[in-house]
Amino acid sequence: MKTILLVDDDSRIHTIVAAYVNRFVLTSGKTVCLLSAYSTSEALELLSPAIDCVLQDGEVDAVRDSIAASVRFVREAREIIPAAVFVAISMSDENNDLLLEAGCQQSLVKHELVRGGPLLGILTKLFS
Repeated sequence: MKTILLVDDDSRIHTIVAAYVNRFVLTSGKTVCLLSAYSTSEALELLSPAIDCVLQDGEVDAVRDSIAASVRFVREAREIIPAAVFVAISMSDENNDLLLEAGCQQSLVKHELVRGGPLLGILTKLFS
């Protein structure tokens, strides 16, 4: 079993990711636990060594400099779960670049997430 933490303030993204995770589970026979957080502070409470992958929105917190909050979260989370795969999900390549610098290994622009292919690829790679 793999555990994925999705950190995004948009419930539509949670619905989309859950649908693709369920599709992956049905087609692969693998077991996935999907944890949902709607802010970086909520995500920090959920962090544990059991998490294998973090999908991190670059604009998650409703604060003036939300990308800075996301960058701080990635840096803090990498300390707690250094072996986890971190994936930046943002509306812009610029924000994804900042998250990659903070410790994410991969990035997706949100419109790619909606298509699902890249997310299914990440899930497949996670189990390989």
